[in-house]
Amino acid sequence: MGVSETVFRLRRAPREWIEAQADALLQCGDQAIDAAAAPLVMAALQVHWAALAASFTTDAVRALDVRGLCPLCGSQPVASVVYAQSPYQGYRYLHCALCATEWHMVRVQCSHCGALGKSIAYSPQCWVKSRRTTAARPRPAVRAETCEQCHCYRKILYQEKDPQVEPVADDLASLNLDLLLGQSGYHRASGNPLLWQPNGN
Repeated sequence: MGVSETVFRLRRAPREWIEAQADALLQCGDQAIDAAAAPLVMAALQVHWAALAASFTTDAVRALDVRGLCPLCGSQPVASVVYAQSPYQGYRYLHCALCATEWHMVRVQCSHCGALGKSIAYSPQCWVKSRRTTAARPRPAVRAETCEQCHCYRKILYQEKDPQVEPVADDLASLNLDLLLGQSGYHRASGNPLLWQPNGN
């Protein structure tokens, strides 16, 4: 089924069905999720939650007791971004997959299990296909931070290499890095909200 057919079906779907799909996506992995509609429903949820997040002030936000979760909505980060401009140059911020909130976490620390120092390594630079040719080109702005304690990883994006990096989109654009890390025995600490798969696939 194509995108236009899926959009048409969603526009005609009962509100209760869409609400059930949204709830299932937020609970991560219910087999009743419509795989074709999931990216569109999740994109709508991102818009809604980002608008909610914009209404909060920093004084109203407190860190959660659970490591690595968004302090605003409790979702997992999709990736992290290392800022390039002062006064936050060199600081690493985790980027929420749902509401797009970013929160600081020190570098060279696993955002999944909290391991530090020598347990942390960084993957080789990512390669992506050029828009003009079929040849691959290096993308030094996108790497992966791996952990030898929990064998998980998350992408880390460097604004100094590319000021236009965007965590959700660049995570999707670097799936070859996921394949490489999977072959090396590492697992994603959390998924991309626009790349949904049923459990077991």
